[in-house]
Amino acid sequence: MKRIKNETVLKPFVGEHEYFQEGKSYTYRQYTDWTVKKSPNGPVKYDTIKGRLNNRPYCTAEELLPIHMFQSQELKVKRKMEIAKKRKNDKRSGFHGNKLPPADSLLYEQTVWKAVFSQAMLRASITTFTCHWGKDNA
Repeated sequence: MKRIKNETVLKPFVGEHEYFQEGKSYTYRQYTDWTVKKSPNGPVKYDTIKGRLNNRPYCTAEELLPIHMFQSQELKVKRKMEIAKKRKNDKRSGFHGNKLPPADSLLYEQTVWKAVFSQAMLRASITTFTCHWGKDNA
């Protein structure tokens, strides 16, 4: 579905607020006008609200905060992006996070015994196969 240019976009409000009712839809302009006229935290520009709500299905009270108060949310996003970038770089460097656990742990012992047991089972099955069918048929 293609969006029509200059179409009025309604985003429902979710949460508790002194002015906006939960479940009722408002335009970007209505959210902006409220922040300019009545917000105790200060005004928020139309483009800022539009940018925050563009990919969101609803609006919350956090999206109505001015830039200096909303940055805490932005920092969380930046941290998540840094973690993702680090993981990507680790992947490129050959480190995939598949390290063995510390040698003194029970998990290490179980991992080693699992590997030894699976190799022994593989050898036993090969031996059984070659004994049953003979070396020439194997």
